[in-house]
Amino acid sequence: MQLKSVRALGIASLLILGVSCTAAQEANNNTPETTVTASPTETSANPAGDTVKEDSKSMVISEGNFIQVDADHPTEGMAKILDIDGQKYLEFNNDFSTVDGPDVLVVLHRDRTVPVKIEEADYVTLEALQTITGEQRYLIPDTINPEDFGSVAVWCRRFNVTFGYVDLAMN
Repeated sequence: MQLKSVRALGIASLLILGVSCTAAQEANNNTPETTVTASPTETSANPAGDTVKEDSKSMVISEGNFIQVDADHPTEGMAKILDIDGQKYLEFNNDFSTVDGPDVLVVLHRDRTVPVKIEEADYVTLEALQTITGEQRYLIPDTINPEDFGSVAVWCRRFNVTFGYVDLAMN
């Protein structure tokens, strides 16, 4: 007799628990979703074109449109250098596009124009190109002063070919 009571109590508990879980799921499904994004100071570079939007503490230092250098490597769009809370970033806009290639890098070049082939002493590498299209952001380390450079370029290290560049005459 006691076994039947324990079994009935157990079944009743499972049924009550199941109803509670279902009610909790329904309540969660009716709750609006919240999306959390990283603040600009938490983002160094954003793969796959995820770009943190400018906020009230950002300032455009320089900007310009890409100039194609090599006919076989069309590159277009816009780039700008931003200062966000004292940290510098290079950002390509949503219209940015170039072609794929091996070992394609984003570099800061000392001159305002960039030739097809560049010399090692004339540039610093920010990092590998994140994606060939769309918005993307690159951290400019504190050890690099953007004012020491006249342009930013998309460049293939393997074949020493500049795809395109932006004259970054400082505002």
